[in-house]
Amino acid sequence: MTDRRAELRATIVAAYDRLASALDGIGADEWRRPSPNEGWTAKDTLAHLTTIDERIRAMVRSALDGSATQVEDIDVFNARKVEERHAWSVAQLRAELEQQRATSLALVDRTGADDLDRPFEHPRRGRVTVEQLWRIIPNHIAAHLRDIEAARAGA
Repeated sequence: MTDRRAELRATIVAAYDRLASALDGIGADEWRRPSPNEGWTAKDTLAHLTTIDERIRAMVRSALDGSATQVEDIDVFNARKVEERHAWSVAQLRAELEQQRATSLALVDRTGADDLDRPFEHPRRGRVTVEQLWRIIPNHIAAHLRDIEAARAGA
């Protein structure tokens, strides 16, 4: 693995590790508290985090194989995915989160060094590289971890 891929992988792993550590201390009543994401509880925010890797991987695969991909509107995607998981337990959400992490890291490991510079037309960000797509994951985790922590604090 090249240094860039190793650093990218380490960044994703660190973000997931920070999230897992923070989730360990959250009590059952805290999951029901509203988050800064309007209409979402802390648990809904966790449900959302279990889904974004799937979307990123689809974009990465599209960039790698040169296929056209139809990317569902992000707000529609998010609402649908969170609603699908509304009745899930925190344990189920955490298990899915771990599965998503493993699947994403496996694809990072299969991504060639030259592939990191392949372009992709992101529906909101415009032209980005595969590396920039992968970097969405740790940034997204960090942002929503702050939302979960704010909900937990009652902010």
